[in-house]
Amino acid sequence: LRTARVLTPTDRQGRSVMARFDRILCPVDKSDFSVRALQYAVALQQSYRAELAVLTVRPREIPPVLWTEYPVAPPINPMDPDVEEAELRGFIHQAVGAALAKVSVREGFVSREILEAAHVIPADLIVMGTHGASGFERWLLGSVAETVLRHAACPTLTVPPSALEPTEAPVPPFKTILCAIDFSRDSQRALVVAQDLARAGGGRL
Repeated sequence: LRTARVLTPTDRQGRSVMARFDRILCPVDKSDFSVRALQYAVALQQSYRAELAVLTVRPREIPPVLWTEYPVAPPINPMDPDVEEAELRGFIHQAVGAALAKVSVREGFVSREILEAAHVIPADLIVMGTHGASGFERWLLGSVAETVLRHAACPTLTVPPSALEPTEAPVPPFKTILCAIDFSRDSQRALVVAQDLARAGGGRL
């Protein structure tokens, strides 16, 4: 299938359907994995002229290895929103320079707070990094990205540690897209998003 133009998903009335990304949410944990995800979020923001919201969550999760030491939630220093926000802005500036983004800081269970923020915005797309953890490390730390993928009401783009740096904005970061389908309605929704990303970058689907 040479280009996205060959495939045109339609609704029940036969009208062409397109994806729109007007509001993008990028959750970060201020790690190197978040840097690459933020770079993709900024590239997409500029390609779609979208609003970008960058979120960091101060976690409450306790690793299972500590459960015996902390039968109840351990005391933590009270969160200072101003300090957290300043640190987040510093991270953004270091990662992508002067980015046009709204920043917010939350405290709680990370995946739950990301999903809540996506609902409130409301986000058309979530862009987040993955740590590439597997085996015991993944069981111990959990997978925030997997939980968000399963429960988000909007498309979610995960950026793995091996992802290349996106092309310089405002050029869309995707030139060749693989869309796996099984002919279900869910596949058609995925195809709509894949088609729009390919079309925006003049790429292949």
